[in-house]
Amino acid sequence: MFSVFSFLIAAALASQGSILPEVFIFSFARFLFIILMLVLSVYFFVSMFFRKLAEINFFTLFGLSCGLLLFELIFNIYPGLIPLRLVNSFDAALRKNIVKAHGLGERGGYVGEEGGMYYFYPPMSKLSIQNNEDGINGFIQTDEQGFRNSVNHQKKVDLILLGDSLTLASGSPIDLGDLFREKGIKVLNLGMCMNAPQHWIDLFKRFGKKARPKDVVAFLYEGNDFNDANTYQSIFDAGKSYKEYLSEGVLQNAPLMKRDSFLNSILFVNHSYTLSLLKGVVQYRWFDFRGRITIADKITINGKCFEVGYLPDHITPGPKVTENTGFKLALSAIRNLNAECRKIGAKLWIVYLPTNSTVFAPYSDFPENRKRVNYHKTSSEKILYVCKKDGIAFLDPAGMFQGKIANTKIFLRNGKDTHLHPEGIKLLANFISKESGNFGKQKPDAEKK
Repeated sequence: MFSVFSFLIAAALASQGSILPEVFIFSFARFLFIILMLVLSVYFFVSMFFRKLAEINFFTLFGLSCGLLLFELIFNIYPGLIPLRLVNSFDAALRKNIVKAHGLGERGGYVGEEGGMYYFYPPMSKLSIQNNEDGINGFIQTDEQGFRNSVNHQKKVDLILLGDSLTLASGSPIDLGDLFREKGIKVLNLGMCMNAPQHWIDLFKRFGKKARPKDVVAFLYEGNDFNDANTYQSIFDAGKSYKEYLSEGVLQNAPLMKRDSFLNSILFVNHSYTLSLLKGVVQYRWFDFRGRITIADKITINGKCFEVGYLPDHITPGPKVTENTGFKLALSAIRNLNAECRKIGAKLWIVYLPTNSTVFAPYSDFPENRKRVNYHKTSSEKILYVCKKDGIAFLDPAGMFQGKIANTKIFLRNGKDTHLHPEGIKLLANFISKESGNFGKQKPDAEKK
């Protein structure tokens, strides 16, 4: 009985397709688990012929079963005991209970009609930022719609910003929108964590057309936007809506849709707090282990040492990035957004944001890491081609960042974080302002002096 049950569990784990190119590395924990099940099965088979071992096995299995039921009962009563960092391993229904128990159930909300958009922050709030490593302290100010704007949600603006957490300037007390406001431009920042390129159209239809901007800047981030485009599409293809997932960006259930299997369901892995917790511990430890040994790159530039944290290769652009489905979905989103902009006479600008690994790549000692510059160049040229064809302005700040990285803090946590440091945000705003001619606006008198 144990052998049959263990093989079913092993099959359930193995049936979840790898999302990484390094299939063996990703399957290592499962591979060890299967070996363990085989060894235990052999042990239990042999113990059938020894009375004392059989008695020990019975009491052991009975104790484990009672322990499982006890923990399941405790977690059902007190789901807040489960750490938030492991919540991604849980089913959507269990996940909501855990998040509510941690007091985060009302932290976010939803905007939009049937499309099911979501936002990450509560409206009219000041959310503190504390980064001891960089010595950064401050807050994020949200408007009445939950977006990062230090002014009330404006009905008429000159410029709209669209994008994900980099557009929101997550982790920085300096707001990208405020930097443009200092230049005399009325800005509405609709950037939000975990937004996919398809969200640009959703948000623009809801807020953009009413604001009647002259210019729209969409920040396409090479780090995860192509992966997020796939996630958005998978939810749409499954007949689902973002309204069915938690508004807390890192806790949303979307990435699990592709990997949950039928065997997982019939074995109650997705419906058990305890089994999901065990699965989450294994996954969390594996990701933590892999991040330490394969993603970091120590780089020295002009005597300064940087420890660069790379995103996993299945998220960032690789040698065949332009053949990626998510890349094609992003290009489609650009064309669709441009069509919506033209309806109100607005000009669309696409800013292709590089990852920290792309910016540091020319200075890396590792040939494989240096190739990342070529990956970015390949995808940038393809996006530029589409933009030129459709009359869309295109900006790529990668070269500018690479030229400034030696003397300016561009990324948070000394390069380990791919989000922009306040100094990097200032560089980006100045770069866009210069390349766009400040969107036709004259600088304020104070700035001229």
